[in-house]
Amino acid sequence: MHAFLYVGKGPDVLKSIQDFILKEKIKKTVNFEIKKIEDVRNFIKETNLSFNKKTLYIVDRIDLASEPAQNALLKRLEEPQKNLLF
Repeated sequence: MHAFLYVGKGPDVLKSIQDFILKEKIKKTVNFEIKKIEDVRNFIKETNLSFNKKTLYIVDRIDLASEPAQNALLKRLEEPQKNLLF
């Protein structure tokens, strides 16, 4: 599994994400904001890189993104890459 969805807000969700980071031994986390299709293009460019250590990209508030941006992001999630989690 390479993509996970945490729903909610506040300290409970943050604690769940922190626990996940520890459990999976993730070495790097990156917060990424996506609202429009151009943001997804930048996200794809950045996540096409090769990762030699476990890296977690956190996309917060994806519900605020446009529908085309959400669809483009789903396409990226369908193409898993070693050491990359969403």
